[in-house]
Amino acid sequence: MKQTFTIDGTLAGQNEITKSNRTNYHAGAQLKKREQERVVWAIKQAHLKPFSKPVSGCIYIVCPNMRKDRDNIEGGAKKVILDALQEMGIIKRDSFKLAYEFPTKCVLGKDPRIVVMITDEERTIDHIPYWTQLDSDNWMA
Repeated sequence: MKQTFTIDGTLAGQNEITKSNRTNYHAGAQLKKREQERVVWAIKQAHLKPFSKPVSGCIYIVCPNMRKDRDNIEGGAKKVILDALQEMGIIKRDSFKLAYEFPTKCVLGKDPRIVVMITDEERTIDHIPYWTQLDSDNWMA
């Protein structure tokens, strides 16, 4: 089974999350909660069904500019997305045994968003072209 959902805009980067945690524990927790709620809303809008098997997935991030480093963008997004999937019961846990791989790809685009594809197949690398090339010409700046 393959399911996708889209998060409009961008999520806080790893540096922003780390900075808010160092400023004040409550500020960091509040930032993560706010970002996770945005992902939960996107999951609800997509009407995802829970997976009974271990999962893999792909995260495709369309960035409005190059101000943040890729690792900063990818790290923050991946953490919040996997925690939201677990909170909603779509995946049981994001452990080694139940979440195999979630490669990410960042590109520049006019319409910032994050597209997440989840499958119960072991490897997702083969699926990246399927769901990123559908309208990728429109995504590029």
